[in-house]
Amino acid sequence: MKQLVDKAKILIGLNLLRNPTEAQTFFRNVLRDAGEDQPGVKAAGYCGLGICIYKLAPEKDLTAFEKAKELFLRSIVLSDKYPQEVERDISVRSLFYAGRCFVILRKKNKHNTRHAKDLFREVKRDFPGTEWAKKADAEVKKL
Repeated sequence: MKQLVDKAKILIGLNLLRNPTEAQTFFRNVLRDAGEDQPGVKAAGYCGLGICIYKLAPEKDLTAFEKAKELFLRSIVLSDKYPQEVERDISVRSLFYAGRCFVILRKKNKHNTRHAKDLFREVKRDFPGTEWAKKADAEVKKL
């Protein structure tokens, strides 16, 4: 039953991303309430909150993108550590958006371009044929 509730939380959050301001509050609450035995929920919370920050921040606000990147990387770590418990959709979103953050942050550090390429290549390799793989391929071509 708990797994079903956790999955419902994740789906509700992903649907709320249409309104990042509302979703931000939701994901903060998810992270606050998630227990140590809920890595999938935590990963979704980090990813969702990162997407909210990403969507709400102006591109010149590098501090916001640094924060979003850190949230995506936390989600990726949980995804790597608990692959059976983190939804694939959360994993791919975290990888893609972390890559986008690195693209934006390359103004700060030229090595961020390499990190972005690595993340986009991982999306293409691990999620072939998906819309995320197509988006990642387009991002690599722009770099």
